[in-house]
Amino acid sequence: MPALVEAIGLLVLLGVALAARLWWLRELPPGLHYDEAIDLDAGLRILAGERPLFIAQGWGREPLYYYLMALVLAAVPDHVLALRLTSVISGLAGLLVCYGFVRRLAGPVAAWVSGAWWAVLFWSVYLSRAGNRGILLPVFLVAAAWLFWSAWERRRLDRRGALWRFAVAGGLLGLDLYTYQPARFAPFVFLAIAIVIFLADRPLWRLQRRGLVVFLGSLLLVASPLAWILSTTPGLEGDRTWTIEPLLRLLDGDPRPVLDNLWATARMFSVAGDPLVSYNVPGRPVFSPAWTSVFFYAGLALALWRWRWPAHLLLLAWLAIMLAPTVLTISAPNWPRTVGALFPTVALAGLGADAAVRWARRHAGIAGDLVVGVGVLLALGAGALATGRDYFTAWPAARPDAWETVYNVYVQDVVRDLSAPGASQAAVISSRNIEDAHPVIVATTLQRPAIQVRWVDSTRAVAWPADAGEATLYVTRDRWLDADLSTFLGLDAAPARYLDTFAALTLGPPRNDSLWLPGLPAWVVPAGSPDPLSVVANPPDALPATFAAPIGAPARVRLDGVVPDREAVPAGQSVLFYSAWTVLAGDRGRPLSLFAHLVDESGGLLGQEDGLGYPLHTWQAGDRFVQAHHVPVPGE
Repeated sequence: MPALVEAIGLLVLLGVALAARLWWLRELPPGLHYDEAIDLDAGLRILAGERPLFIAQGWGREPLYYYLMALVLAAVPDHVLALRLTSVISGLAGLLVCYGFVRRLAGPVAAWVSGAWWAVLFWSVYLSRAGNRGILLPVFLVAAAWLFWSAWERRRLDRRGALWRFAVAGGLLGLDLYTYQPARFAPFVFLAIAIVIFLADRPLWRLQRRGLVVFLGSLLLVASPLAWILSTTPGLEGDRTWTIEPLLRLLDGDPRPVLDNLWATARMFSVAGDPLVSYNVPGRPVFSPAWTSVFFYAGLALALWRWRWPAHLLLLAWLAIMLAPTVLTISAPNWPRTVGALFPTVALAGLGADAAVRWARRHAGIAGDLVVGVGVLLALGAGALATGRDYFTAWPAARPDAWETVYNVYVQDVVRDLSAPGASQAAVISSRNIEDAHPVIVATTLQRPAIQVRWVDSTRAVAWPADAGEATLYVTRDRWLDADLSTFLGLDAAPARYLDTFAALTLGPPRNDSLWLPGLPAWVVPAGSPDPLSVVANPPDALPATFAAPIGAPARVRLDGVVPDREAVPAGQSVLFYSAWTVLAGDRGRPLSLFAHLVDESGGLLGQEDGLGYPLHTWQAGDRFVQAHHVPVPGE
């Protein structure tokens, strides 16, 4: 292939890949996955000056992707766009090293077809657009393998050139271990390369011993800080034993889950792929339409037939090794966990196309060459059209409620509202994940540092930020407002805007501001009350009452008032009352809960309603909140 034609072909691939990855990058998905939010938070922390070797958040994460993201964040002010551009850059780098290594293994035709599949597969496009650190894994893995393979081939003629290649390859493999947990399988790919060379050319193997020592030394030098911090810091990686249940069952003598995963993974190329809407149109295979997988299966069959050829045996071993992370874990196949297998998949498709072109040329000359070439282009075109349709249309429409939930669309709509000119300076947000995902998402994407944000479960409570004057209460569609609490506080008459995903209510000073007057009586059920229960006041000096956790520590919250909804409750219905609180100290220490118990005259428990609607992580000194309590009453 002439150099100019090859260069133009490579530019075409880069253009197609760039278009598929940049189109609607900020808008689709319209929300943010929790993993993306954790990754973005890590990148922002590095930009602010932190230099971690490993990140404990999110069950433990390797940091290399976040250092690259920090560089992008420094240049791109939009946080979400910078996060996803980091993946775009990583995906394009992966395409280039894929092209280069396949070209060395099998020539320019195979390289171009491999690069084309890398550019248009849904699997690759998703991983190259989502803010997920896994896309960096194949970049360093393929680059390291390319240099390692090159060093083996050059050893006879250029010992010095081979040694530096071994050294750089070892360093790149070491860096790969800082990308994503499945990279821990990557050293076995290099063991496979060494075995391939040993089987193919033992005299050459003997010449490589010094280079192999250099490679291992470089690998250990780069990887040792990560190994040291993981081995000396117990608990740095969160307990994720639930994800490796198939492996644990296998170790216990039950191979069925692993065999089921093996079958599901074998079918992922043309029958049924990742079942999770988080990463895929559920069940969509790697190659779609299914007939476009013909060149992959042709390459796989050729590699099996010619398994003694080093390049073919390498691709087979690589595919098997890097599919192991999904075979040994739950929910197979899983696109992020199989990212290390992306290279051998597209390389085998390129190998199959190249073999088909060569066979046609031998048997039918230029005409056969053209026919097969057109077939390859038709397959690539059909695959590209299917990816465009499925990613931008079918994926958002597949299980829309689950898709909106996974990508936290509701709370991202709140962020957009708060980012608009003239938006409130204080916000109280009620949504599905107020304890973990949503606070991280808002903290990393709401680029207004002066705004006060609090989190509340509005099915239980409403809060007022300290010194805010007026705030906006955002109630998302998946966490609505308790109707009784709304009426009690006068929120049902407050100015409000209603959108598809949330309502925004003006949260002025509480109508029942007298709740916080010192000495307000508590309300209890006295001993010997007739039926229906009569609710009367305790002595006025019962409140306010302060609470500390642990006992003996400085007070963290004060109970200022308790008010019943009504003074008579028929048997079998719920007692409804409201408690008013003032936060005395913001503290992210031990978690707190709130217990409301209904007891009889002897202290026996009749009913209870437990739970705190204003979580501790959001408290600031001076905040106030009111919680509604619906305590069931026994029918007798």
